[in-house]
Amino acid sequence: MSQGGGGSSKPKGMGREEIVTLARRPPRHSSLFWYLFDQHDELIEAKKLSGLGIPWESMLPLFAALNLTLWKGKAITLRGAEQTFLRVQKKKARLAAPEAKAEAERIAAEAKTKLEDFVARRTKTAESKIALAEAQAVADVRSAAANAAVTAASTILSQSVKGGVADDLLAKGIAEVRQKLN
Repeated sequence: MSQGGGGSSKPKGMGREEIVTLARRPPRHSSLFWYLFDQHDELIEAKKLSGLGIPWESMLPLFAALNLTLWKGKAITLRGAEQTFLRVQKKKARLAAPEAKAEAERIAAEAKTKLEDFVARRTKTAESKIALAEAQAVADVRSAAANAAVTAASTILSQSVKGGVADDLLAKGIAEVRQKLN
C-alpha cells in the first residue's frame, strides 16, 4: 500500500493530454525541437508582427531556464536554435501537405459539382426555350396555313357561286375553316 496519499504516478502539473503527447513524440528530436514545434505558430506570428525575424540570441537564456537542450543533451547555441527551427518548419510543412492536398481535392470536387449543376441548369433553360420556340413556330405555321386555306376557299367560292347564296356560303365556309384550323 502506498502511503503517499493517492498513489498518482503522473508528474506534477501534467495532465493526461500532456502525457499522451509526450508518449507520441519520437525521441530522435531534442527537447528544443518539440518546444519550437509546439510554439511554431506563435513564433511565426511574432516574426511577422516584428518584421525583424526571431531574436534567437535573446531567447537562448529562456531556453536554458526551461531546461531545453539540443540533441543528446547538448547546450543550445545560436546556430543550433536556428537549425532546429528550420527542421521544425520542414516537419510542419510535411505534416500540413496531406491536409492541404485533401483540402484542394475537396475544393476541386465542390467546384466540379457546382459546374455540373450550372451546366445542367443552363441546359434545362436552353431546352425550355427551344421547346417554347418550337411550339410558337408550330402555331405560326398553323395560323399561316389557316389563312392560306381561307383565302383560297374564298377565291374559289367567289368565282364559282354568285348572288346572296354565295355570300352566305362564303361566310359560313370561312367561319368553319377558321374554326377547324385554329
